[in-house]
Amino acid sequence: MKKNVPPHRAPAPAGPTVAGLSKETRRLIESGRMAASEIVACAEPLKQRGDVEGCAAAYKLWLRGNKSPSRHLVWFNLGASLVILGRSEEALEAYEQAIRVQANCPEALFNFGLLLERTGQPQKALEQWRALADLNTSLEHRCAGLNQIGRLSEILEIFDQAENALTLSLQLRPKQTDALQHWLRVRQKRCSWPIYGELPGHSKCDMLLATSPISMLGESDNPLNQLYSARFQALQLYPKLEPSLSEGRKYNHHRLRIGYLSSDFNVHAVGLLLAEVLESHD
Repeated sequence: MKKNVPPHRAPAPAGPTVAGLSKETRRLIESGRMAASEIVACAEPLKQRGDVEGCAAAYKLWLRGNKSPSRHLVWFNLGASLVILGRSEEALEAYEQAIRVQANCPEALFNFGLLLERTGQPQKALEQWRALADLNTSLEHRCAGLNQIGRLSEILEIFDQAENALTLSLQLRPKQTDALQHWLRVRQKRCSWPIYGELPGHSKCDMLLATSPISMLGESDNPLNQLYSARFQALQLYPKLEPSLSEGRKYNHHRLRIGYLSSDFNVHAVGLLLAEVLESHD
């Protein structure tokens, strides 16, 4: 006579392990009673301590059993953690889930677009930023989407689309120096002369100040304009001077030593034009 053998059952799939959380906290997460703001308060300190994997695992554990209407915030934070871990495909899915839950989540649309661009999907990235620009949200978020459309469209050499996006952004929020600089550069690439065109809320002085040194080389042959443009951009990018590396020490001679530092010596205009400068040294 055979004994009654209970039917074999596959073990339940194990959830993500979170070593940095207490058992009580893990039980509370699994119960589904923890609010979205509470899981963020529990998980983010793990990331700050360098345990990004544990942070992501905490978010995944919470999402397994929680249907909170605010869960798009947790999906978004999970996506940001997965980006840090270099797991782009999972991060894309997390951002997409955040948008499915809350279609008008500007942060998710913005980051989703950036990651789509990084993974070689520029047209899909532009779709996310168009959706962001069309949202009934703050001007800051809408302009962020429009500026990204302008930036990526310029890279893709869709110059009319780039100029239109940047124009709308500058109309919504004038005095954006970076956006104005790109707007001028795009007009220069399109040969939209004069590049200092009509733009409500912006004077020609605003445009001159925003002209990058490279753009100024093509716009004016006045050395003073070029020098002022270079100095103004340097002040914008590096408002604080770094301490001198020499610490006041001097060489035992009166020769002038000149050093050149640039990230674009390769095939950039800086490298191509520098040869004549070096040849002119006495």
